[in-house]
Amino acid sequence: MPPAVSSHPRLKPPFSRSAVRSRRGFSTADKPQQAYRWPEEAISVDGTSNTPRYVLNDAAYPTCPSMTETSLQAHSVVIYGFSDKARYDMFLKASSLALTPYPLVKRFLEKHVDQNADDVHLVVIDPESPTQTTANGATFQNVLEAMRLGSKTVNLSHKFIFDSTTSKYQAEAISFSASAEPSA
Repeated sequence: MPPAVSSHPRLKPPFSRSAVRSRRGFSTADKPQQAYRWPEEAISVDGTSNTPRYVLNDAAYPTCPSMTETSLQAHSVVIYGFSDKARYDMFLKASSLALTPYPLVKRFLEKHVDQNADDVHLVVIDPESPTQTTANGATFQNVLEAMRLGSKTVNLSHKFIFDSTTSKYQAEAISFSASAEPSA
């Protein structure tokens, strides 16, 4: 038996005819209240972010942020990674470089991890511009794992802080109290 529906105009279910009419602009008196939803691109409390799927290439190589020498090892690799077109379009508007979007390929990540296992390999995830004040990132290994699992999220491992005086980023390792597992 279907659930009982109230005859009171303000207590109608969200998909009733009057609610649909109100969304079209006929009436606002009986429009149901909608709960606030956090944007999908927001970083979750457990330390995950959207898995990057794209890079922006400058010639044949992914663009990278300028890093301070003290924040990482000498042979570290840091690239920008983007979870969707809207994210890299925002970055492109803020950048003065002529960059080309390209899929982030597992083999690119694997090659760097396999060749130089002792070096630090990081992806700055979904930055809005090359001079964003702070950004979050993950290791190549975390991104690879998320890709292998087909996960929409990746575990974060680093925070990037932009120093406007040097125009470079400082990378800091971050940790979370609870273990975060990527969700499918």
